[in-house]
Amino acid sequence: MQYLIKIPLLLVALVPLIVDKNTIYPEVYGKVFYFSLLVLFSFCFFIIRYFKNQEFRKNVLDKVSFLKSKIFLSMTAFVGISLVSSIFAFDKYMAFWGTIERGDGFFSLLFLFIFLILLILNFEKKDWIWFFRLGLLATVLMLGKAFTEYAGGLTRPNSFIGNPAFLAGYFLYSVTSAFIVWKEDINKWWKYFAMVLLPFSFVGILLTQTRSAILGVLAGFAVCLVYLFLKGKNLKIKNISLQKISGILIALGLTFVLIFILTKNAPLWQKVPGLSRVADISIKDSTTSSRMLVWGMGFESVNPRHSLKEFLIGWGPENATYSLAKYYNPEIYKYDKGAFDKTHNRFIDVFVMSGIFALLSYILIWFFVFKKLFKNDKEFSWENTALIFFFASFFVHLLFVFDQIPTSITLFIFFSYALFIFNKNKKEENFNVSKILNILFVVSFLVLSFVFFRNISASYFQMRSFSKILGKNDLVFMRDNVSKILDKKTFAQGEVVKLFMKLTNEGLSEVKTGSKEESLMNQLFMLGIDKGEEYLLNNKKDFKFLGQISDMYLVKNSKTGKKEDLERAEYFLREALKIAPKRQDYNNYLATNLAYQKRFNEAKEQIDKTIALDVDAVEPYYYKGIVLALENKASSLELLDLFEKAFSTKPEFFFENTKVNTQIYISLLSDFYTNKDKENFMRVIGRLRIANYSGIDVLNQIAELIEKGQWPIIKFN
Repeated sequence: MQYLIKIPLLLVALVPLIVDKNTIYPEVYGKVFYFSLLVLFSFCFFIIRYFKNQEFRKNVLDKVSFLKSKIFLSMTAFVGISLVSSIFAFDKYMAFWGTIERGDGFFSLLFLFIFLILLILNFEKKDWIWFFRLGLLATVLMLGKAFTEYAGGLTRPNSFIGNPAFLAGYFLYSVTSAFIVWKEDINKWWKYFAMVLLPFSFVGILLTQTRSAILGVLAGFAVCLVYLFLKGKNLKIKNISLQKISGILIALGLTFVLIFILTKNAPLWQKVPGLSRVADISIKDSTTSSRMLVWGMGFESVNPRHSLKEFLIGWGPENATYSLAKYYNPEIYKYDKGAFDKTHNRFIDVFVMSGIFALLSYILIWFFVFKKLFKNDKEFSWENTALIFFFASFFVHLLFVFDQIPTSITLFIFFSYALFIFNKNKKEENFNVSKILNILFVVSFLVLSFVFFRNISASYFQMRSFSKILGKNDLVFMRDNVSKILDKKTFAQGEVVKLFMKLTNEGLSEVKTGSKEESLMNQLFMLGIDKGEEYLLNNKKDFKFLGQISDMYLVKNSKTGKKEDLERAEYFLREALKIAPKRQDYNNYLATNLAYQKRFNEAKEQIDKTIALDVDAVEPYYYKGIVLALENKASSLELLDLFEKAFSTKPEFFFENTKVNTQIYISLLSDFYTNKDKENFMRVIGRLRIANYSGIDVLNQIAELIEKGQWPIIKFN
């Protein structure tokens, strides 16, 4: 039965390779499902053997010394505080269950915590070596796909992970695993294999061009060199002490960093994948600017002046999407239009989602890990060196990214391995916790079982069933069978309904008018709206969903012309703005909605408020032009000035709705031509030229005639 406990745990090493295209987020949710399944399977047989086999139970109880370690106590505190934060969260359901896009939430943390405990209680050194061997095999496949993607023209490969930043985090795990196998494995073939794979893993990090991971690698090397300098005095390589070698390498490293900083704009660095992006780091680049702004939003959301509760216990796990919406800084819209659900800093995320006490406990985990690594042995240890590299590099990496399931797993693997090393020779004779453990094991297993079968597996099979219906490409079959899938109350329901609404919206615009397919697609479109309304009855805080269903009602209005559809769209936009009051997109859409309802004074007041949020944002000026155009009172010059203020600053904005914008400009063109306004006529042609308008050759000919003072009678279409 021991194999039934260990094999599922070993197979977790292969979970990062899982991509399930039958789920809405293929690179995420397949990993969540199979990781949870493997942990639950192992835990089940662990429980059975623990209560049936006295010798096994004794061996387990001999290993529980780690329960007293400051690292584990800090972890336990972190989990406990996260539970409290979930109970009092802004959105309790999301706090406990998370989202299928991220695979987080309190219950995911609980699975990771139990996984860590199972590894410590069941793995011996040989099991750990096998685990890292499997990790190396997974790395080969991960690298193979990454190199193939890069060779195929993908600038930043994402392999089986789906995101280059998370892939870089995985390769930090690969580097550390390869180093441990190289130094600790007794099998020479595995040692050689690890030696070969080690540099390739570093190359993988460079290929992802993830600046946080590259900086992490540099930090990892720096901290390792400090460790070597402190511990390597008595260890020599060719009669030279490691202390002296590390001192020389520290000096060379500092020299390289100084040269790099002074010459970062040199063409040489631009040719090196990864380093080219590091060289571009500046407070003026869009990524850095947006990160700093979202960090400010995060800190503002837990400012005790606003609410002591949020400062102490946060908004709740996975509730950062609400905090960042409420304290949204409009300035960020020019860099990133997305609705942030994380701050791109794991430590700030913890503060925002679970409060100051959770942040302190999380920092203590890292502090005690580093403290123990530097004090673990009096003499130098390669094993410690590997762990120091991983934790230092990953710590820096997490300062600029958030965590997701593949990287969360790897982090907990090394937390567990560190605890195993620190406590491998300890036995507790007078640490009687068997009765407490008996209760905790049973309760934990029952909770994990409930979580898995109630929602994790239910969501997984809901998405697969939905994917199966889509795969049939049969509108009649979809109409007759999709409702029972959309009605299932899981934490994937919102994403499934959103995708259904999106697909029916797109499908309605693609089918031939008057065809049987149009009639069927209309029925599915209306079904999507109905299911969206039903979903919102219990999920009124999902402001992104509110924005999407508002858009659906606008599309419906374009088909029916009914005023109540516009009013319904307005209602949902106002509900979304209660949660995200400063988001320009929802404010812009509300202004145009009011204009479509011919409530022009309200529309103009609304768009002026939107402009006041950030006078440098270009989109509100465009939407003000739309509002004034619908009112049909503004001059063509006033409209052109508004549109050009948007398009001259951000030319690509024209292409977000090329058809409508082209029609607007042709209308302006006709008006300027009628009034023989040469200057503004040429401005319009200039914009249409940039937009690659299909009739630009004809317009160029007209422009030539105008330059000669000729204004022939022309009808613009």
